[in-house]
Amino acid sequence: MRLVLGSRVFDLAARALVIAPLAGTGGAFALRARAARELAAAGADLVELGWEVGIGAADLRALARRSAVDLAVRVPAGPGDPPVSPGTAAAACREAGALLVAGDRAWPPEPSAGGPWSVVDAVGAGLEVVAVAVARGCRLVRTEDVGPARRVCDVLAAVAGAR
Repeated sequence: MRLVLGSRVFDLAARALVIAPLAGTGGAFALRARAARELAAAGADLVELGWEVGIGAADLRALARRSAVDLAVRVPAGPGDPPVSPGTAAAACREAGALLVAGDRAWPPEPSAGGPWSVVDAVGAGLEVVAVAVARGCRLVRTEDVGPARRVCDVLAAVAGAR
């Protein structure tokens, strides 16, 4: 399985990706970019933004360029969530080369890449949740515990590669 985001190509057969939610999507653009860089330095492959009405592909591309990190965009997926236009978010993600996340599923920006793919939401959970999910084949891990989750994913990839 290959995932193309922007100019990067990820081989999901080789290893799982760590998605780090960017806390507090509001605020100045420069602060978001700096926070995204810090999450990437800690080991995040993707930084997740909450969908905001009015955000467009140009905004997503600018943030990705300024922070030098690939993006995932989360849209509400539950019955109690506020209404958004998933079509608008999907179009912006496709145009910007960002991953679209809704609940426990993710769609790549390139429709020919397949999807939806499973996402394990390990925010607030222990590393054992990450380990079990990745060992069972999940390739997208959403967590705030970026560094340790990245190490778990890397160790499991090394073990799988040694077989």
